[in-house]
Amino acid sequence: MVTVPATVIDVTQRYAEKLGKALHYLHAGKILPSTGKVVTHTFTNADLLNSNMPEKFFALLGGVPVLRRDVTPLADQFRYRFGVVGDGEASGYWIQFRGSMAMLVAVFLDEAEFQRRKAERAGGTAFTEMV
Repeated sequence: MVTVPATVIDVTQRYAEKLGKALHYLHAGKILPSTGKVVTHTFTNADLLNSNMPEKFFALLGGVPVLRRDVTPLADQFRYRFGVVGDGEASGYWIQFRGSMAMLVAVFLDEAEFQRRKAERAGGTAFTEMV
């Protein structure tokens, strides 16, 4: 099995966090406060082939935007799905770059609430169950 160096994972995690914040603002209309939390997980093409994906998380991601550059669709290069919880208290994204890699990103406006629900696992959203 091929492994990915930790430095590459660190870079993709930082990128996923920034992209998650931007997409949260785009779709939820809220800026992530300093009390917020972004949780990410990167998948390689090998992971994608193994189909070891979090299906419960995917079920919540009903939004599929059409990305275009002028009139050219970009889905063969970059695509994502998204879901927003409530009035934007949390959001989730499945971001895919061709068939090479994908990122699972969950954004929470309140880290304390995220940690509380994660510890309880009762009454949490499927977004908190993914971590």
